[in-house]
Amino acid sequence: MSGAEPDDPASGRAAGGDELSAGEYRRRALIGGVALALRTALAQLVVLGGTIVLARRLSPRDFGAFAIIQFALSFLTVFGDAGLGGALVQKKTAPTREELSSVFWVQLALGGAVLLVAAIAAEGLRLVWGDLPPSAPWILRALAVNFALVAARAVPMISMERELMFVRLAAIDLVGSLSFYLVACGMALAGFGMWSLVAGVLAQGALGTLLAFAMRPVFPSLVWDGAAVRRLLRFGVPHQLKFVVGFAGGATTPLLCGALLGAEAVGLIQWAQTTGFFPIRLVEIVSRVSFPLYARLQDDRPALTRQIDRSVAICAAGAFAFAAVIFALGPAFVSIVYSSKWLPALPMLYLFAGSITVGSFVPLVAPALDALGKPKIMLYQAIVTMLAAWAAAVPLALTHGAVGFVAGSVALMVAGNVVMAWVVRRELPALRIARPFVAPSLIAIGVAWAGRRWALPRVEGPLTLTAAIVGVIVVFAIALLAVDRELLGEARLIARKQAR
Repeated sequence: MSGAEPDDPASGRAAGGDELSAGEYRRRALIGGVALALRTALAQLVVLGGTIVLARRLSPRDFGAFAIIQFALSFLTVFGDAGLGGALVQKKTAPTREELSSVFWVQLALGGAVLLVAAIAAEGLRLVWGDLPPSAPWILRALAVNFALVAARAVPMISMERELMFVRLAAIDLVGSLSFYLVACGMALAGFGMWSLVAGVLAQGALGTLLAFAMRPVFPSLVWDGAAVRRLLRFGVPHQLKFVVGFAGGATTPLLCGALLGAEAVGLIQWAQTTGFFPIRLVEIVSRVSFPLYARLQDDRPALTRQIDRSVAICAAGAFAFAAVIFALGPAFVSIVYSSKWLPALPMLYLFAGSITVGSFVPLVAPALDALGKPKIMLYQAIVTMLAAWAAAVPLALTHGAVGFVAGSVALMVAGNVVMAWVVRRELPALRIARPFVAPSLIAIGVAWAGRRWALPRVEGPLTLTAAIVGVIVVFAIALLAVDRELLGEARLIARKQAR
């Protein structure tokens, strides 16, 4: 474990210590990807168990109300770090001590401002969402404390991400997931209702901040470099604006559906989205590793294109395998694992699981565009998607309820990914966009049909459900490897490397 380097703040010498060769960055990215994959596998066991407990102990209305309050906090924090974190990661040279210290003080100021605004504005929550519980203002204030904790650890987290220390980041994430679900499930079983989720979030935030400084003790000094902050903002603001616009697009669920359809509808939609977007965990791993790696490869277009091809192929295979499981075994999966009270969300689960097979493309190529110094492309895409979502949200929610709203949302997401594929192809002409999707999609359709016909009628409990899920995944994997020879070659290469 490397500690903080003894930098001389006056010298301006690089504080990040990340002047490494391209080969070393690839090696760290591979190790980081494996570490994050292992972390995700372990975390998902915790998440699955914790989610089942929470889904059984809490109601859809509890989840919906919590999601609405989290949205209200996100509205206050939407400008996040003004893109300074992304700017430091994308920066070709290592950040100086002055830059790191300046970013820390900006983050601390943002955290303090959010705490103050949340404390004052919390009482207005029930003016917008009338069916929120009386405790909603205090829940918002408590969640604002968590934002301040996250803001305080920005510099060590940025440093570890830039230096591709993903083993440490994976450990922080895993411990955070464990702390959230242990605290939340314990309090839910004790009957604390929605406050269980709040306590879990605070435990996760506090422990994550302590671990971040312990694993990468980059402590700020009393230094402020306004010129450096302005330079970072030139990249950071466009980089962050696409998240702002994406937030505005995603706000249709808690804001409009919450106001028009109520907290229970929001809870059902949020559960279906969280469950249906399960493959996004794999996408997040690949995307998180890819941005700093792509930033180092931004001047080597062939190598960059190969990395993107590989990332899209891996994530597409995972997303289609998951979709095959949901479409084959959906009714049994929901009723046995989560209980029958979530069955009204089943049509929405189908929509989300189907759409993420294509919807994972944009999150995978966005880091490449950012690394190439072109964050405005994703910003424009986010603006168009946001405007379309807001135009469609109200009529769809009023005429077709929650299912109609979700159908419109996923249709817009798929259309946005198709358009973005054309845009990315112009930037990287050698990128093979269609190849990773054709074979997995056809195989997933066939496996889902067969599973629905022969496996679903035989599912009677947890054991038979587990056997059916494993069977669907195994059949999908064998069929895909038999058809896609290139993917089979990648699998063999990885197996040989692991055997050494």
